[in-house]
Amino acid sequence: QFHPKFGCGVLAKMNLNLALVVTALLPCAESATYGLNRRTNAGRVIDDSESDHVPGLHVGSMLAFKAGCINVDIQGIEDETGATTEPGALFALEASSSEPLGPHEPARLFFLQHDGAKRFPFRDRRFEWIIAEHFIEHVSFAEAQAFLAEARRLLAPGGTLRISTPDLAIYAAAYFDPAQV
Repeated sequence: QFHPKFGCGVLAKMNLNLALVVTALLPCAESATYGLNRRTNAGRVIDDSESDHVPGLHVGSMLAFKAGCINVDIQGIEDETGATTEPGALFALEASSSEPLGPHEPARLFFLQHDGAKRFPFRDRRFEWIIAEHFIEHVSFAEAQAFLAEARRLLAPGGTLRISTPDLAIYAAAYFDPAQV
C-alpha cells in the first residue's frame, strides 16, 4: 500500500534457499530490478551519509520494502546475481533496470539484515520516524520492551513511532465463520 510519508513498497519473493529476491515495486505497474551494493561492514555504527540521510527506519520489513528509510529484517535478501546480505551490514538496493524507472520507483533502497529486538547500529536520535508493521506481535514481551526502548533512543525529538498489529477480532470472526474471510 502506498502512503505519501512512507513511500511505496517493494515486492520480494522467497526462493528455495530462503533468501528474499527483490523483484518489483508495488503499487506500480512498472517493474524494476535491484542489485545489492554493500555500504558498510558489520560491527560498527552506521554513519548517516552511508544511508543518504534517509529519515526513517522500517523494522520487520519482510516483503514490503519502503523508500525513504532503512528497511530492516532478520531474514536476509538476495539479488538476481546471487549476491546476498549479511547480518549487521548496510546494503543499498540499486535499480539495475536499463528501462526508465516509473514515477513511484526509487533508484535506491536501503536494507539492513538485523534482529529488530536487538540494539541497532545507529547513533542516538538518528530517525524522524520508525514504523513496525506486524512485527511486535512476533517477539516476546521482554524483546518488545527492548525494541520500544531502542525506538526511543533512535527517534529524534518530536519523532513518530508507528506500530501496527493484526486485528484479532477479524481472525477470531473468521475462525468461527469462514464465510467472513
